[in-house]
Amino acid sequence: MKHSCDAVVIGGGIIGMSIARDLAKRGRSVAIYDKGALGEEASKAAAGVLMPLLRNLDTDESASAGNIQRNIIDKEFFSLCVDSLNRYRKFIEEIQEENDSRIFFGAQGVLHLAFTKEEAAALKAMQASFPVESKWKSREELRRNEPALSPEIEAGVCFSSYRHVHNQDLCALLAMDLEMQQPPVDVHEYAQVRKIERTSSGVTISTDEGTCSARDAVLAAGSWSSLIECSALPIPPIKPVRGQILKVLAPSRTFLRHPVYWKDCYVVPRGRELIVGSTLEDAGYEKRVTVGASADILRKAIHVIPSIAECSILDSWSGLRPMTADGYPIIGKIDEHLFVATGHYRDGILLAPATAAYMAELICDGKTNLMIKSFGVERFRQQNTNHRNDKKPMVKV
Repeated sequence: MKHSCDAVVIGGGIIGMSIARDLAKRGRSVAIYDKGALGEEASKAAAGVLMPLLRNLDTDESASAGNIQRNIIDKEFFSLCVDSLNRYRKFIEEIQEENDSRIFFGAQGVLHLAFTKEEAAALKAMQASFPVESKWKSREELRRNEPALSPEIEAGVCFSSYRHVHNQDLCALLAMDLEMQQPPVDVHEYAQVRKIERTSSGVTISTDEGTCSARDAVLAAGSWSSLIECSALPIPPIKPVRGQILKVLAPSRTFLRHPVYWKDCYVVPRGRELIVGSTLEDAGYEKRVTVGASADILRKAIHVIPSIAECSILDSWSGLRPMTADGYPIIGKIDEHLFVATGHYRDGILLAPATAAYMAELICDGKTNLMIKSFGVERFRQQNTNHRNDKKPMVKV
């Protein structure tokens, strides 16, 4: 079976769906293909916390050229994350209005915690480096606002502009919204894309259900991006990084009001449900929940919120985050008529609105916005690859 359209999006996660939606809003005929159901992979597995973070805080003047370059791109990445966060309320409101439905969008902010004086000093320095609204919280203030927190917590910071969203509901509504566009996005689920080929007038993709010809193609297949054969210039490998998450039942809806974060552990309230995670595992494409990881997640969560030990476990799952060699996404143009938006790693939910807006601008207007200029594939041809996991090895648990 053959199809044709203006643009084809390969990958139906929140990034791919958001790009397809923005292209359709610009009047393009769009088809979207996914190997499974829309929004069922990393987009569904996430906790939905919209939390821009600076990853490299190296301020030593004698830092190496490589560290300086990472600090620069990290600050640019942080700016992109904040830009996307600022777009989120409108993004949510438009999707809700177009589908006459509502989803949870928390506005309480996010608490970063410190258990020791050393951690508190590092947290204070981090707060000073973040150009976003925040408030220092003493131990007494934290206990007063969130009684369930451990009395051993030294201090914390509330990043009041940070948000959290029910990402599963958002993805479900976004999938419905694609068919509400004019023209509607042509959705192809359970249609694995095997190959992308250039033609004289654009691209052709080969799928399990036939071929599709388009003027432009966007590769947004997350952890599966590197598995698609492409005759154009190849992108650097995208590595899957497994994350495991638990869902527990809190004793009341007011048990925890803010998402809390400490040393890569987070607890996110959704009514009486608490989302607890996560792990960073080099496990290939193996999606499963392990006893060891669950025990480690619970140990950290109980350290932060002791009474979680009495809560019931409702569910558990895992997902595969797409990671590039330097840990930052690839957003831009690969070749004539071929574009890429992948490798968003732990920030796919957060970056969906900005990625979609800037990709639509690039594809429709031919303009690379300064916000994404540093995240093109070209950077991998200009620098020695510095693997993110070389700096902080991932451990199987």
